[in-house]
Amino acid sequence: MDSPDEPSPPRTQTITGQCERCEWDVVAESYPAMVKAYQDHLRESHPKLWLRT
Repeated sequence: MDSPDEPSPPRTQTITGQCERCEWDVVAESYPAMVKAYQDHLRESHPKLWLRT
């Protein structure tokens, strides 16, 4: 059991996202990381949609 004097480990906050066109989803540590993952997914899986965004 942890001692009250020991600092607790830092919490990591996560952000989730999903694609409305398929079952793809992502868990990222920041909003910019989530947006990048989504853009990468669109480019790879839905290139016509990615070109319009």
